[in-house]
Amino acid sequence: MGYLPHDRTTDLSRLGGALVTGAAAILAIRTARREPKYDLRDSNRDWDAEIKFAVELCTAVLGHAIAHHAEFFPSIPVKFTDGIVEEDLQE
Repeated sequence: MGYLPHDRTTDLSRLGGALVTGAAAILAIRTARREPKYDLRDSNRDWDAEIKFAVELCTAVLGHAIAHHAEFFPSIPVKFTDGIVEEDLQE
């Protein structure tokens, strides 16, 4: 078991902040011109739908960026044992 210097993978555990920040920015842009609602019974459904959309959109954008430009994101070395990736063994 050891590390190979050229085998690295994106450290997804460090991207949570980017996901929250991106989703918050999308939510702010999409809801900036709306009239504020103070009736929480009606507005919860609207906000839930907007938050869900913002998180899904941000997740899709991050996924695309990681797939095509992984060098821009923090990475960690991958451990190998007998040719099998150790992370796959834990799942």
